[in-house]
Amino acid sequence: MAVTPRRRALVLAAFAAVPLLALAITAVRYTAFRAAADGSGTHGTAVVERAHVSGGGDEVCTGAFTPDGGGPATEVDIEVDGPCTEGERLDAFLVEPAALYAGWGRPTAWTAGTGTGEHLAPVIVVFVFLVLPVLLAALVFRRRRPR
Repeated sequence: MAVTPRRRALVLAAFAAVPLLALAITAVRYTAFRAAADGSGTHGTAVVERAHVSGGGDEVCTGAFTPDGGGPATEVDIEVDGPCTEGERLDAFLVEPAALYAGWGRPTAWTAGTGTGEHLAPVIVVFVFLVLPVLLAALVFRRRRPR
């Protein structure tokens, strides 16, 4: 089966779209972290109700967040530095998901010690291993235009 210029363009577009989407999600997640680190989130207490390992091998901590000023508890994902323990009470900032991320996530309670590096590192990995190769492939397979 011959590869037509149109088919090649579609394949390159698909290869470019996936890493760019991953990059956008990571950037939005980083923005949420920065909002919490800068104190623009709601301060309160997060209680770990469930600590489990996801299918990808990452530890996932979920629970409830109660604002300092009172009010109803909110179901949240909890970002901790290191492992979390069920029943653990943590000082945290609540940050609502950003507009792009809202459809996929829940509010997140960010605790002390969650660092910038762990949320910025995926951006570097995505760029180096996904975006850069796609850009190089686009350069290699670009059509030469007659002069």
